[in-house]
Amino acid sequence: MWSRKPDGAGLFRFCCTSWGKVTACPVWQFLRPTCGHSKRKPAATCNLRSKPNCLLMSAPSSEPLILLECLVAGTSHRQGLRTFEPQLQPGTALALQREADSSYDDWAVRVFTTGPDAFWLGYLPEGHNETVARMLDAGYPISARLTHKAWEEEWLHLEIEVLLAR
Repeated sequence: MWSRKPDGAGLFRFCCTSWGKVTACPVWQFLRPTCGHSKRKPAATCNLRSKPNCLLMSAPSSEPLILLECLVAGTSHRQGLRTFEPQLQPGTALALQREADSSYDDWAVRVFTTGPDAFWLGYLPEGHNETVARMLDAGYPISARLTHKAWEEEWLHLEIEVLLAR
C-alpha cells in the first residue's frame, strides 16, 4: 500500500508501507521513511534506487501529465502526408479524436494536427490506446504533442506524447 504525505518544500514522498511508515523530520523538514533511508539526508537527495519501492514526486504543476509516449500508427496510409510533413515540428500540438465505430479496433483514437486545416496523421497504436480511449469517452481533456519525426523509406516515423491537462 502507498501513502502520500506532503512535506514543507512542495514535495511529496510516496512510500510503500511494507518498508515502514513515513515520518516527518523536524530538523530537515522533509519526510523520511523508516525504511532505511539516511536520517541525515533530506528526502529530496535520497538515493531512491537503493529502495525501488519508494518514489519522490514533485507537487502538482501546471504542466500536463504525460500519459503515454508512442508512435503514430498508420502514417503510411495517409495520403498527402509527404507534402504536409514539413509543417510538423517537434512540439507541435496535436488533437485526439475517438473513433468508436472502427471495425478494426474497438479503442481506436485518431491523431490530428490542430487548427482550421487539421490534418489526420494516423492512430494511437492498437494495444496502447484503451486507457486513452476510455478517458476521451469520459470527457477528460486529452491532447498530444509531437516529440520526434523521421522518414524511414515510405513511412513517416512520428513519436508523440499523449497529455492530460492538470
